[in-house]
Parts: sequence; C-alpha cells; structure tokens
Amino acid sequence: MISGVDKVYGRAIAAGIDNAVSDQRGRIGTLRSVPVIDGLLAATALAYDLALGDAQ
Repeated sequence: MISGVDKVYGRAIAAGIDNAVSDQRGRIGTLRSVPVIDGLLAATALAYDLALGDAQ
C-alpha cells in the first residue's frame, strides 16, 4: 500500500493518482518495465474496471 509513502510525501504526490491506481501501477512495474504514462493508464483502467484501447 502507498499509505506509508502518503504520510511521508503527502501533497507532493500527483493529484489523481489514488491508492487503487498506485497499487496497480506497482504490480505492473514488478512484472516488466513499462513507460510511466503507459503504466499509469493501464493501472487506472485496471483499478476502475475500464477498457483501454488505442487509435490503431
């Protein structure tokens, strides 16, 4: 959980990235290295049961 990080850094953490998203991002990051923005998009989709697609 990010709760310990939240206590240390508080408001310095980017707005819109909540515990659910950051937990998912951490899980994605342990599987393989992905670009930050891609990982955050995927984590948000997973955390909120959303579909993610691309323009291609």
